Amino acid sequence: MKKSLFILAAAVAVLASCQKTPEIKTNVTEPINLDYSGGELTVTVNANGSWVADVDPASTAQVYVVPDTGEGPAEVTVSVAENLTNDPLVAVIRFTCTIGAEGAITTIAINQGVLTSVTWGGVEYPVKKMKDGNFWFTQNLRYVPEGMTPAKELTAVTAGIFYPIVVNAAQTAAEFSEAPEVIARNGYLYQAEVALGLKVGDLTTVEAAQALEGAQGICPPGWHIPTLSDIQGLVGKTALIENNPDAPYFDGTNGSIVKLNEDGFNMDAFGAISIIDNTKTTGTFMGWAKAYPAKLSSEMFCGSTCAKPLNSWYNTSGDPNSGIKNLQFYGFMPMTNKATEAEYTCNGSSVSFRVAAPVRCVKNYVVDVIR
Repeated sequence: MKKSLFILAAAVAVLASCQKTPEIKTNVTEPINLDYSGGELTVTVNANGSWVADVDPASTAQVYVVPDTGEGPAEVTVSVAENLTNDPLVAVIRFTCTIGAEGAITTIAINQGVLTSVTWGGVEYPVKKMKDGNFWFTQNLRYVPEGMTPAKELTAVTAGIFYPIVVNAAQTAAEFSEAPEVIARNGYLYQAEVALGLKVGDLTTVEAAQALEGAQGICPPGWHIPTLSDIQGLVGKTALIENNPDAPYFDGTNGSIVKLNEDGFNMDAFGAISIIDNTKTTGTFMGWAKAYPAKLSSEMFCGSTCAKPLNSWYNTSGDPNSGIKNLQFYGFMPMTNKATEAEYTCNGSSVSFRVAAPVRCVKNYVVDVIR
């Protein structure tokens, strides 16, 4: 009996001496700093037993680890989703190796930045997530499509892109400006077809115009020309459309420039070139009025949702076969022809496709399912 107990004790001692201490580490020794866009990282895990990866519940960044379990050394993919908030995000990934009742832990820290600007065509544009949940350019586009030159003549009714306009020195009318500081502040003025990525004259049917809703146009990849839904979701009011009282910048009566600008949208009445339809051979400056001589007080912005077809859109009223005379897209119409800034409005409006107006871009939302 004593001999048997001695053999059993010896076996237990030998087994204990062979039991490994759990060990685990990764090739990441410093916090990982990412920009807002996130991305995928390959992480090498060195473990001497079974391991599990999990994301600390206090993490704010959206992080996925594949595979999240393993046995011994392995490579894993750490995927970090876009930061679609206005705040920096963080995450901690724990890798735990377990052998028997014992465990060892190592961690990876991730710091993720905020989307504050986008560089396009060599220009950096500030962007911000507004209270509607969308990221918007907070500055007008000044992108010149390849092969195009901004026009500065009102007779250039098919130029596609025009210099911005300002009030002249005598405060008696509007005029074009080629000053770099004006271009930087106001951007260029675009006719709808160019804003939507085409050339003037390319749109010949209502159906083709309707198909352009949400088009990237001259915006950067991943961004688009605002849709009616974007406009209504932001300011809440568009002519002939039921108001959206839940829009964050709707003041109960109109979209409010003051409310927009309190959140950094930098909206103003930048002026436009009015060209009523494709039969016109000259345009007119839109924005200057005798009642407010020191400033531009109205304008329009380009949009991508085609407005409801009207008979007057055709060369022969009511006859689509006669060809397109005019098309309209829903855009913005800021108005500062009021006594006080508190009354300035920014509502949606239908904009004729030959009008030349500023452009703001809206970020696309693409939900990636990571399996």
